[in-house]
Amino acid sequence: MSKDTPQPALSLREIQSQMAQVVMNPLTEHQSTAPTLLSGESTALIADRLMKPNSKLSSLERIELYNRQYWFRLLDCLYDDFPGLRAILGEEAFYNLRIAYLKRYPSQSYSLRNLPDRLILFLEEEPQWLGANAEAGIDMARFEWAQIIAFDGPAEPPLNLESLHGVSADQLKLKLQPYISLLDLQYPFDEFILALKKQEVERSEAGSSHGPKNESPPVFDLPAKESVFLAVHRHENALFYKRLSEPAFRMLRALDSGATVSEACAVAIKFFDGSDLLEREISNSIQQWFLEWGALGWFVQIPTEVTGEDPHEEEVR
Repeated sequence: MSKDTPQPALSLREIQSQMAQVVMNPLTEHQSTAPTLLSGESTALIADRLMKPNSKLSSLERIELYNRQYWFRLLDCLYDDFPGLRAILGEEAFYNLRIAYLKRYPSQSYSLRNLPDRLILFLEEEPQWLGANAEAGIDMARFEWAQIIAFDGPAEPPLNLESLHGVSADQLKLKLQPYISLLDLQYPFDEFILALKKQEVERSEAGSSHGPKNESPPVFDLPAKESVFLAVHRHENALFYKRLSEPAFRMLRALDSGATVSEACAVAIKFFDGSDLLEREISNSIQQWFLEWGALGWFVQIPTEVTGEDPHEEEVR
């Protein structure tokens, strides 16, 4: 077929598919459109097939505008969603990490909210992008992804604990709201993030009037190691990080893993071994936890199933 032979018209699906391949293809290190796609096809040939040049731009230059806009938008989203990880790594290392992540795990969702849903997996697979701070970086990524989940994750009707009166703790099972994440961290990153946000607000307020322009972001030192147990959740549409004692944390994790209330209480009680608390004080603590968690709406409605021939013999699943 000669160069002047008309090419067969592309279907709408073919146009969309080829356009997506070019737009989603990684940029070069100079932030321009790559000469070839990951499949090996020529980007220029596809651009000529999809759009005409105009008086100022070639077909490739026109499609490059979309390619760059797409990548800059993804990079900006990760920049905004992970300020803690950015503060730990520094601007250049965090930029390289984002590029590597998006090349390894390109976006697969219509929603930018889901863009970092495989970032923790990526960091566990390729910790070299975190340098000497691999352990802290993965912890921070877990914490910041939990905040995304808590901010706009789905919610189920909360459980009224009073409705469970009379149900045996040996049979009762509770689940947590899907937007709650239970984290055992090796650093106090809840305090770190609060300090980071406070400093960013102060810098923003200063910069709005007389602060220097193009000032490099401050470098933050890692806090000293400290075991921290957190529940990242929301309440009345606001994001919260709630510190938990280790017994409370282990109890919640047991409940969310399918343990009965009785079994979860036994897990918590083990962590009180060696303490000076009396059995009555331990029982009061556990009761207070349930009252607080119930008031926050952490437990979800669980359908009951009638078992056996006795209609009053129910198990909550």
